[in-house]
Amino acid sequence: MPAKPTTCVIGAGISGLTAGKAFSDWGLPYTCFEASDDIGGNWYFGNPNGRSSAYQSLHIDTSRDGVSFRDMPMGPDEYPDYPHHAQILGYLHRYADAFSLRDRIRFETPVEHAERKPSGGWSIHLGEGSTEEFDFLVVGNGHHWDPRFPDFPGDFDGIVARAPAGTPPDVVAIRTAVPASNGYVTLDNIPCRAWPNSWNRVRASSKESSAGSPAAGLEKLQTLTTIGWMSPESLS
Repeated sequence: MPAKPTTCVIGAGISGLTAGKAFSDWGLPYTCFEASDDIGGNWYFGNPNGRSSAYQSLHIDTSRDGVSFRDMPMGPDEYPDYPHHAQILGYLHRYADAFSLRDRIRFETPVEHAERKPSGGWSIHLGEGSTEEFDFLVVGNGHHWDPRFPDFPGDFDGIVARAPAGTPPDVVAIRTAVPASNGYVTLDNIPCRAWPNSWNRVRASSKESSAGSPAAGLEKLQTLTTIGWMSPESLS
C-alpha cells in the first residue's frame, strides 16, 4: 500500500484546528506548526505571538449557532447568543481536547518560509533553522493581525489607531473621532468608547451607504457617506 500523503498545517487557530480535525477524520497524516504557546489564534486575547487582534470587550458578531462546529455545537445553556472572546477561546480548547488535536501540533515553532518544490510538494523552513518536507500545505495563519492603514493626501496630526487594537489610553481626551469604515469591528470599538469618554463627535466615513452594526452607542454616531475615500472636508 502506498504511503499516505503528508500535509503541513500552519496555524492552530480556528482554520488550523478544523483542518486538522478533517485530516484526522480521514486518517491522513499531518503536522500543525503554531508560533504561539497555545491554540486559539485570533481568539487568544493577548496572544504572545503578537497576532491576535482581539480587544478586551470583543464579542463575536455572528450568532453562536452560526459559528459552532457541527460535531460539537455550542449549547444555549453554556453560551450566550453572541459569546465573548474568552468563551470562544474556551470553546476551541474544549474542541481541541475532545478530538485530541493537540497531539499533532508543535507549539512555539513558527514557519519562516514555505517553498514549492519543482517536483511537487513543499519545503517548510522553520524558525529553529530546520526544514521539513510535505506533500501538501494548508495555510491558516490569519490576516487580522496585519493592519492596513489608508494613505490619505494631506497632513493629519492626530492619532491614527486601528480599531481591533482597542482605544489607546491617550485617546480618552479626544472630542472628535472619524472611523474610516462602517464595519462591525470599527463601529463596535469606537462608539462604545466614545460614550464613557464623552466624545462630542463620532463620524464614520465609508464607501457604503449604511452602517450595519448592532453596537451599543450608535445613537452617538453620525454616518458620513463619501464617494471614494474620506475627503479633507469631512474632517471639518
